[in-house]
Amino acid sequence: MLRTRVLTALILGPVVLAVAWFREPWLSLGVLLVAAVALWEAANLLVIAGWPVPRVLTVVLGLWLAAMMLSGFHPGLPVVSTFETDFGFVDLAVVTAVVCVIGLAIAALRQAEPRLALSAWAGSVLVVVWLGLLTPMLAWVGHLSPYQGFPDTPTGMFGWAAGTGWLFMLLGTVWGCDSGAYFIGRTIGRRKLHPQVSPGKTVEGYVGGVCVAALAGGILAFVLLDLSLPVGLAFGAVTAAIAQFGDLAKSTLKRAADRKDSGNLFPGHGGMLDRVDSMLFAAPVLVFLAVIFDAAYLAP
Repeated sequence: MLRTRVLTALILGPVVLAVAWFREPWLSLGVLLVAAVALWEAANLLVIAGWPVPRVLTVVLGLWLAAMMLSGFHPGLPVVSTFETDFGFVDLAVVTAVVCVIGLAIAALRQAEPRLALSAWAGSVLVVVWLGLLTPMLAWVGHLSPYQGFPDTPTGMFGWAAGTGWLFMLLGTVWGCDSGAYFIGRTIGRRKLHPQVSPGKTVEGYVGGVCVAALAGGILAFVLLDLSLPVGLAFGAVTAAIAQFGDLAKSTLKRAADRKDSGNLFPGHGGMLDRVDSMLFAAPVLVFLAVIFDAAYLAP
């Protein structure tokens, strides 16, 4: 089992790092692929749990929302991300979200029993909003740019592109958090964090993951992005503190479906959701921190 996990990681890791290095268009294409698989896995888990969500429609609408969330970074495509009205500009991602909520309600009403109809509507909206909104944030990280610069602007000690530096910071922070939580939890973990949802996770592991992630984030931010060490430490700690709830959210879904993994796409590692759960919560936090505290801004 361990050998399978290691072999899968050795294959998957370089692919992820290559996408982070080369970025667009591979970043957006990769994110849409991740979204498609994750949407199907989540919808399938809900069906197994007894929530009769329309799987194909959920995947299609979730992908549509994800694509609209990414369209603003590709001005050369024949797709508009906003349109003008008498009241100003309207974001098509917002329009898409509204269409998704209404369309999924109509689809759910095929269920004659009210409880099944409600669970189908609530479940499908949950999946579309969760994965349709958060998955594109992975690409948003790669579009963080220094002020008066662009994602390709060289920065840091090695002169790497700013977008690449932010992506490597995200990956290092989340991977550091996962590793720290696992090893520290196994070594000194005593108090369960949420035994009903994830029996193996401990409070000590949670704190250890935050500490390791803060260190990794601080070093990467200082070396790759020219941010001060205290800022990097803070960004890493806050990102990791929220990221671990992404894993718990996915575990809640798996528990409801009585499944160990979200899928079997990656031997020894489970499904796509099992690989990106923490990342989906970490990416928007890192983007918001960078923008709110004037460390970067979003650029095409």
